[in-house]
Amino acid sequence: MLSREVMAGKLKAVAASLAVFSVFSIALLLAARLWLYPDFMFALDGGVQGLRLVLLVDLVLGPLLAFIIFNPGKSRREQGMDIALVAVIQFSAMAWGSYQVWNERPVAVVYGGDRFVSVMPEIIRAQNVQPADLQHYSDRKPPFVFRREPVGRSEQERFSVMVFKYFIHSEAQVWLFEKFLPNREAVFARTAVISGYIDTTMKESWLAWVNGREQPRLADYRFAFYQGRYASAVLIFSPAGAYLGYLRLPGKIPAFDEASGQAASVDKPH
Repeated sequence: MLSREVMAGKLKAVAASLAVFSVFSIALLLAARLWLYPDFMFALDGGVQGLRLVLLVDLVLGPLLAFIIFNPGKSRREQGMDIALVAVIQFSAMAWGSYQVWNERPVAVVYGGDRFVSVMPEIIRAQNVQPADLQHYSDRKPPFVFRREPVGRSEQERFSVMVFKYFIHSEAQVWLFEKFLPNREAVFARTAVISGYIDTTMKESWLAWVNGREQPRLADYRFAFYQGRYASAVLIFSPAGAYLGYLRLPGKIPAFDEASGQAASVDKPH
């Protein structure tokens, strides 16, 4: 059994570790929410999920090590070495977690194949392009980008080689990227069927989003699907292409019967 003095000392060490963790977690949360995974990407594309894993590891690791290692009965020198050991391990875990959240961030939101998807930095750098170089495609961060279809035999062959040899999926192939706004009519081509889907399936979500706005009609907006790594949504735009908000889908992106405009299935492959 631990004496009351030893237990009190260990609990003080745990409290100090938790204080450090709290400062770190608040800073990482703000960075992820406002900068790395802004807007719909925080909930749908890894912001929440990445933070949950990282913060859970750090929350358990630091205080647990502090409780196990620290002993107020040791000499000052030994206590200092224990504190240094816990600090090194805890800060290493924090650095690893921060890097993972940073490295998995979306650096572009690309429209192709009838929906938007996020693209990560590693797959962009694999094409000898830096994520910052994508910013000219639109004025948002991360930018909205339009991915055109390959044209002609040579482009089709290049496209296939990129996919099957280098494992660069279709929406990440930078050589096919074009600016978003000049292509917004293509992006919004399915607005009519998406509007019908919202009206029949997501009416409550729509009414909650539009509540208090000057333009409450579906016809006043343009829509496109977004497929995140963890959930999907309908992105809402003005007719001029300004992003306005999103509605989280109740499931996967529906497949439509284009003739009737009705949802034919809720399954949509990535």
